[in-house]
Amino acid sequence: QVLNVNPFYLTGVVSAPGECTGEALRDLLMQNGYRKLLAEIELAEKKVKRAKKAEEEGAAAAKAAEAAEAPPAAAAEPAEAAAEEAPAEEAIAALAAEDLQALLSALFIRAGAGVAKAQETLKEVQSLLLA
Repeated sequence: QVLNVNPFYLTGVVSAPGECTGEALRDLLMQNGYRKLLAEIELAEKKVKRAKKAEEEGAAAAKAAEAAEAPPAAAAEPAEAAAEEAPAEEAIAALAAEDLQALLSALFIRAGAGVAKAQETLKEVQSLLLA
């Protein structure tokens, strides 16, 4: 699932890497006798979806109430966009060399498994490192 490769490719059933889909994962579990595990996974997914939906509804209601109370401020939008980018930049800056090596190794594995997006990203990273 992490590699986004068809699980039947990894088990040798099909010869093309394809794409990992929920249906393919379910089929693999069913064929190998993991019906009970599959039922538990589906139950957990339903619980997560319900919790997300409730959270989104609460957030939407809070946002609507906040929008009704506060006047629109055009100057606040660029500041909000910069604030959203800052945590990502901080997280990237905080990565240790070992973490970066692990990420690069994972990218090589995904590209080697035939994931098109990973292959493109690997080429971009290689060109940046060699520039």
